[in-house]
Amino acid sequence: RVKEVFQTLIKKCYNPMVVVTKVDEVYRELREHPFKSGHMVNDLRRQVADVFAIPSNNVRYSVNYLEERQRSFEIECLAYETIQQALENCESFEDARVMRYGSMSTKGKVDEDGLVWPDA
Repeated sequence: RVKEVFQTLIKKCYNPMVVVTKVDEVYRELREHPFKSGHMVNDLRRQVADVFAIPSNNVRYSVNYLEERQRSFEIECLAYETIQQALENCESFEDARVMRYGSMSTKGKVDEDGLVWPDA
């Protein structure tokens, strides 16, 4: 069912992404070196992308703070990259919607999924 929802969103110009949390519980070395993920996290990203039928670059991962008393630059950068990707997805949605419908208007028809589309 989730895959169907993602496909509906993609058809409607959305660019969905998935954030996998607690990856460090599976790959312990990510706790200390979040960016040195190598092929293991890339394999995980591909598997998740296949499940949702989205591009693997729309699958992000995070390392959660647990008992750290200080912030980690690498964990913060990983979170920043996820936010940056989300913002880029918003921009691509806006561009696609304007190209397709000529507007970002919230006035129009509400479809069966509850999404509002400008009158064409």
